[in-house]
Amino acid sequence: NYIHQLSGGTKRRLHAALALIGPPFVAILDEPTSGVDPNARQQMQEILINVVKAKLTTILTSHPMDECARVCNRLGIMFNGQLACLGTIQHLKSIFSQVDTNMTMIQNVQSFLLSQNQLNVETREIAYSTGSFQIKQSTPADLFELLEQHKQNLNIETYTISQTTLEQIFLSIGKKLDIDLQ
Repeated sequence: NYIHQLSGGTKRRLHAALALIGPPFVAILDEPTSGVDPNARQQMQEILINVVKAKLTTILTSHPMDECARVCNRLGIMFNGQLACLGTIQHLKSIFSQVDTNMTMIQNVQSFLLSQNQLNVETREIAYSTGSFQIKQSTPADLFELLEQHKQNLNIETYTISQTTLEQIFLSIGKKLDIDLQ
């Protein structure tokens, strides 16, 4: 009867603790930090990080992407009940990295990037003299080197290379799969 008197957040922590006793071959935790206060959430994440370090196979479902990035060493994204992608966070970010540029001849840069077939470039946004491109097949270092080599002849004033956030990856996969289903 004591368990029924606990708060929802405390029950979640207790369920997670019970799932990890043993230790089991595989622990499946369904949103273990949902409904807990920020302090308890941080403590739970520290426990989960230690579980991962101990090489205990754990399947964690979670909506907060920051939690996934902090706790997980591999990430799977589900869409319509099916696994849409699986990989390390760094691998997924490298697949979906992007570059933002500010230049006077944006069309020349767009043509140049699109001509680089090995990069697998997708134009995200073009507005006046700025553009945003998603580069799917390059590391930030390789992209930096390429842009530096061609910066003057393409008249690039400034550019920013950033890794895509997990939220952007999730939305991009959802958008692509949603279009494919139509």
